Amino acid sequence: MGKSYDERVEDMVFSICESLVKTRPEDPLLHMRRFVASFTGRDPAREKGGRGEASRVAEYLVDIRPCISAITAQLLEYRPTDMRGFILEYLDDKMALMQTNDLL
Repeated sequence: MGKSYDERVEDMVFSICESLVKTRPEDPLLHMRRFVASFTGRDPAREKGGRGEASRVAEYLVDIRPCISAITAQLLEYRPTDMRGFILEYLDDKMALMQTNDLL
C-alpha cells in the first residue's frame, strides 16, 4: 500500500528542510523553488553533522520556519493532488510579493 497524503507531505517538507539545512542558501525561497522543481520523491542521503552542527541547524531553521509552516499548513488544508505545482506556485507568489515590497 502507498503512503498516505499526510506521509507524502511529511516527506516533502522534511526533504525541503534537509536540503535547506545542508546548503544554507542566502535566498532560501529560490533554493526551495529549485529543489521542489527537481524533487523526485526519493529521500536524500542522511548525513550526520559534527559537534555544534545541531545548534547551527536550529538557528537556521528558526529563520525559515514561518515559510515552511505556511507551506505545510496549506498542503494539509487544501490537499492538492499536485503537491509540487502547489508549492511552486506558493513560492512564486511569495517571491513576487517580496520583490514588490522591495520596490516600495
